[in-house]
Amino acid sequence: MLLPTAEGNLSEIYFPLTANPVGYNHLLLAENVLWQFPETQLLVFILSNGRHPDPFKTLQIPHSSLRYEILRRALLDWSDPEKSLPAIYADESKVLLKLGSNNCAISRWELSYSGPLRLADHVQYFSTGQKIALIVGVDLIQRMLDPRIFTDKDLAQIENGCLMITAPRDDIDLMQTLELIKQNRGVKLTVQEINQRVLPKKMRKFYQISSTHIRKATQAGHALETFLPTNSALYISQNCLYKRREGGTYATYSY
Repeated sequence: MLLPTAEGNLSEIYFPLTANPVGYNHLLLAENVLWQFPETQLLVFILSNGRHPDPFKTLQIPHSSLRYEILRRALLDWSDPEKSLPAIYADESKVLLKLGSNNCAISRWELSYSGPLRLADHVQYFSTGQKIALIVGVDLIQRMLDPRIFTDKDLAQIENGCLMITAPRDDIDLMQTLELIKQNRGVKLTVQEINQRVLPKKMRKFYQISSTHIRKATQAGHALETFLPTNSALYISQNCLYKRREGGTYATYSY
């Protein structure tokens, strides 16, 4: 079910992410949500423990403490024009960025678990009786068609307990995907699309960034300040993250 207006508890919105690494695209999405839903008082980034529940995703990623620090620094620098390109564009557009320490937090609850946690686990853990709001990519919704990734039990829990706020990705047709899930999996999901037009056009170009772009830019030796805030970029460089060693392995990585 695609809603013209969101249904569920929007005073708190949760954003599960691997942050491998976080980039302007993730922070812009959080900013977008705060503009679109002004009733939101707290946006919680749920940092992944790195154990992906999708059996087809096997990429090694840096230790959670490193990913946490990149995210923490990025949030601190997000609205500072001296450290953040989107902040410069916001200033030029006379827009005051909303995302900051007064309305966001980083949850590390996943880090106490050694195994993979599913989206349904987030719904169960954070639910307080109302549907909780989770920011997800439309590509994740598309993966709900595959019972090897999302079980019937997972989908039933998501259907009953979750409003998904979705970000467009890879030209996936959201309406068609929801209809296929309804037909093939027997569930009617509650979804609200992100409206990117609430932000100035010049800022929206940062949606084109992905964590893959950042990793590849690092391996190619490119400057990272066009992808994420200054201190986060510096932290990646100082810790030699995403740099290949001889033999194709990486430093400071974990499973």
